[in-house]
Amino acid sequence: PDEAVHFAAAYQNADAVLGQTSPDVSGVAVRQADVKMFTDYSNYPDRSTYEYYRQALRSPLPADGAEITDIKRESGVPYPYIYIPQTLGVLLGGAVHANPEWLYLFGRILNLILYAVCVWLAVKLTPVGKGVFAVTALFPMAMELAASQNSDTFTIALAFIALAQYLRIAYGDGPPRARDLWLLLVTMLVLGPPKVVFFPFLMLLLFLPGKCFAEKRLAVLFRILVTAFSIAVLAITLYVYVHRAEGGVPIVSSPYQEVYTFSDLVADPILFAKLCKHTIETFLPFYLFSMVGTDLGWLEIRIPDAILWIFLALAILGAFRQNASESILRLRDRVQFIIIFLLAAFGTLLIMFVSWTPVGSWDIKGIQGRYFLPVAPMLILFASRWGRIPPRPKWLSDKHLVLYACILEILVLVFAYSFIAGREPIGV
Repeated sequence: PDEAVHFAAAYQNADAVLGQTSPDVSGVAVRQADVKMFTDYSNYPDRSTYEYYRQALRSPLPADGAEITDIKRESGVPYPYIYIPQTLGVLLGGAVHANPEWLYLFGRILNLILYAVCVWLAVKLTPVGKGVFAVTALFPMAMELAASQNSDTFTIALAFIALAQYLRIAYGDGPPRARDLWLLLVTMLVLGPPKVVFFPFLMLLLFLPGKCFAEKRLAVLFRILVTAFSIAVLAITLYVYVHRAEGGVPIVSSPYQEVYTFSDLVADPILFAKLCKHTIETFLPFYLFSMVGTDLGWLEIRIPDAILWIFLALAILGAFRQNASESILRLRDRVQFIIIFLLAAFGTLLIMFVSWTPVGSWDIKGIQGRYFLPVAPMLILFASRWGRIPPRPKWLSDKHLVLYACILEILVLVFAYSFIAGREPIGV
C-alpha cells in the first residue's frame, strides 16, 4: 500500500546524502528514468506486469535516464531513519547505474533483509514465545510489507525486538546487565516517534520486575530517568507533528473533503466515542483478518479464510510452552500486554479520526489491520493461559510451526500469482 509514497521518501533521503535536494520543498529530485516508478507501476499489477518486468530487468539504463528532474511528493519525512534500507537501495542502484526496476527492487530486497535480521534477533533474544514471534512475522500481510518499500517494516521489526528484549530481561536467569536496560530504552525511544501510537511500549520499562535491579533505589532512579526521557521524546514528537506542514511540506490526510480536527475532538468527545464504538462493531473482523493477510495489495487480492485461520492458530499455539521447563508468563505481564495493545489501538483510532475521517462520517476511516502488527505478539501472548495447559507435543514444536507457516506461505503466493496473472490489463 502507498509504495510509491515510501519510494519517494527513500529517494528524498538519498538526495540529502548526495546533496542534490529539490529546490521545491514539496518536490523530490529523481532520475528521469525513475519517474515511471511513481506512476505506472505502483498500484494494481496485472498479467502484463510480469512480462514487463521479465524484459525490463534485462534492460540497461536509458541514455538520458540519469538526468535529474523533480516530481511532487505526497508527504514529508520527519524521521528519515525509518527509511534506511530503502535509502541504501536507491544509493546502491544509482551507484551501479541500475535501471529503474532494479533500483526499485534494491530497496525492497534490503528492506526484506532488515526485516529478516530483526525477526531472527527477536526470536533469538526472547526466552518466551519464540513461535509467536516467528509465525507472526510470517503472516502474509507482514511479509508483503517487508518485501516492499513500506516503512511499516521498520516499525514492526523494532517492536518485535523491543518486546523480545523485555522478555529476555524479565524472564532471564539472574539480573540483567546495565547495557541491556539502556539498549531496551533506546529501542523503545526510537520506536515511538515515527508511530506515536506505540509510545505505550515504554510501560514495559516502568514495570520491569524488581529482580532486574540490585537495589530498590536503583529501580526508582531508573524509572525516573525513563519517565524523563519519555516525556522529552514525546514533547519533541508532538512538536514535530504540530509543525509538520510548515514551509509547504506536504502531509498525509484525506484528499476528498474536510476532516475532523483536534478541536472537534475537544468540542465533542461523545461523538468520537460513538464513532469508535461503531467502527469497532463494524470492522473488527476486517481488522483481525487484514492483520493476518486477507485482501493483500490494495485490498484486492483475496486470500481464503481457511488459510488465515490456520495462521492464527499456529501463532496462538506458539504462545504455549514448548516444554515443561519453559517459563510461564506472569499474570502481570499478560495484563500489561493487553493494556499496551488497547492503548495502541485507541491511539490509532484517535490519529485516524483527526487526519483521515471526513466530517459527518459514521465511522473512523483509513484504519487497516496491518497497523496492529507491531503489537500482535502482545495480543497473542495475552490470550494464552500458560499455567493451565500442558506443553505442546513434539510435532508442534516451534520449528514445526514455522515449517507449517512456510507451507501456507507458498499457498498464499500461488493465490496472489493466480489473481494477478488472471487480471486483464487496463484497456484490454
